[in-house]
Amino acid sequence: MAWEKKEVAANMVYLGDEEDQKRKCSGLLVAVPVDALYPPKRNYVLVQRNGDELTLSGSASLGRQLTEHDIGKFVQCEFTGWAKSANGKFRVIEANVWQGEPTDQM
Repeated sequence: MAWEKKEVAANMVYLGDEEDQKRKCSGLLVAVPVDALYPPKRNYVLVQRNGDELTLSGSASLGRQLTEHDIGKFVQCEFTGWAKSANGKFRVIEANVWQGEPTDQM
């Protein structure tokens, strides 16, 4: 048995309206791994046009829209505001999945 250090991905992107967060991101979805720090949560690994990889932090909103069935497809995600639920407020993120072959612009 040994200790294993859990770390946040160095290339983690958070969607939201705070200063260090992005409003939107897109890329080719290549993986939907379980979050190392919060196992019920899933993250989304996107490859950018230039080949860079980023990890989009998962959320309740994204978890209802993106699944492993979307791996290999181009996705666009955008923070559109806040909504209320029985558990408090949550980020509303719009996710769009391209249903054809990626184009050169993607």
